[in-house]
Amino acid sequence: LGIPPGFEMVGEDLVALVQDVPSITRYEIRGRQLSIYVDKLSNGQPLAFSYRMKALYPIHGQVPSSTVWAYYNPEVRDDTAPFDVEVIHP
Repeated sequence: LGIPPGFEMVGEDLVALVQDVPSITRYEIRGRQLSIYVDKLSNGQPLAFSYRMKALYPIHGQVPSSTVWAYYNPEVRDDTAPFDVEVIHP
């Protein structure tokens, strides 16, 4: 998942995802990307979760694209396009 420039992740939200959502096994933050590892999805059963990011300062930037894929079957994937974000007052 893309992290916009000038934002930081709210760490306790990510810890809670791993603790509270059985199919989420771990997460990693690498630069402007958040990777969430999901195990045991059921066909036709949606997986929904949320987390917060904190804006550090006013900015007009772009959220990087996000991609989801099957770890052992990477040709099964979907992508989102980057999109603009503007923070007027953090």
